[in-house]
Amino acid sequence: MSPMRPPAAPAGVAVRKAQWSKFIDPPVKVASLSAEKTGMRALRAFILLAVAGPLCEAATREWNLPLFFAANRGQAPKPAQYIAHGAGVRVLFSPGEARFELSGTSFAIRFDGGNPEASPEGTQPLPGRVNFLSAVRNRSVLDVPLYGAVLYRSLYPGINMVYGGQGRYLKSEFLVRPGADPSLIRVRYLGAGALRIDGEGALIVSTSGGDLRQEPPESYQEAGGIRTSVESRFFLNADGTVSFHLGAYDSSRPLTIDPVITYSTLLGGSGAERATSVAVDSAGSAYLTGFTDSTN
Repeated sequence: MSPMRPPAAPAGVAVRKAQWSKFIDPPVKVASLSAEKTGMRALRAFILLAVAGPLCEAATREWNLPLFFAANRGQAPKPAQYIAHGAGVRVLFSPGEARFELSGTSFAIRFDGGNPEASPEGTQPLPGRVNFLSAVRNRSVLDVPLYGAVLYRSLYPGINMVYGGQGRYLKSEFLVRPGADPSLIRVRYLGAGALRIDGEGALIVSTSGGDLRQEPPESYQEAGGIRTSVESRFFLNADGTVSFHLGAYDSSRPLTIDPVITYSTLLGGSGAERATSVAVDSAGSAYLTGFTDSTN
C-alpha cells in the first residue's frame, strides 16, 4: 500500500499561517506516567525481541503490557514517525494522520481543515527500549526509544491533540486552549466503512476486520484542582466527518475532550460457525468456544 500523504495546503496559506501564529504553544506538559502506573516495570525486565509487528501485539496481550509508542527507526514504512502496538492493533503516526492496522485491514484518520504541518512528537519517555529483529541481514533495528504518548502540536489553532494509552487501548485527547474554537475539529476516516453513533453515544467505525469503537467523549475543565464535567457528544456531519457538540463551558479556561478507542475483532470465516460459550478474564481478554467448518 502506498504511503498516505498529508493534504496539500489550500490557497491563501499565508493567511492560515498568520492565523496559527497567534496560537503558538509553549512546551506542552502532559501528565507523566510512572513505570509502576503503566506496567513498564515488566517491560524493563526483558528485552522485547520483535520479528514483526504481530509479535509486539502478542507481547502486549500475553504479558498484559500497556500500549506504548515506539519511534520509527526503519522498522515501519515511511512517512510514519511513531508506531503504537496495542491489543490487536498497530497504529502508524505520520504528519497529519494516524493509520490503523487491525485484523488484516487498515484505514487512516485525518483532520479536515487541520494544520498540514503538524507532525507527531514523542512525549513521556519510558524506561524501556525495543529491538526489532529481522532474518534479513542488516535489517534489524535496535535500541528504539519508547514513549507514553504522541503529541500533534497546534493541529488546529490553539488546539493540540495527544494520543496516549489507557491500559492496552488507545485514547486521544484534544487539548483546547482558552479562546480556541473546538468546533473546528473535524475528523475524517479514510478507507473505513460506515460510521454510526450507537445508543450509548459511542462512535462505531465499521471495517472489514472488525469494529473500532470510540467511547462517548468525556470533556472537562480543571481549575484549582477541581474538575468540572462538560457535556459533549459525537456528531456526524453531512460531509462524512465527525465533530463534537459541546454544552456550556468557560471559554476563558482550558478544555479537554477525551474519547477512548477500543476494538472489536470479527470471528469466523466463510463457513458456518456456532458459539457455545464466552468468558472475559481480569485483563479484559475474551475467550470464545464453539464449532466451525471454516478453513479461513
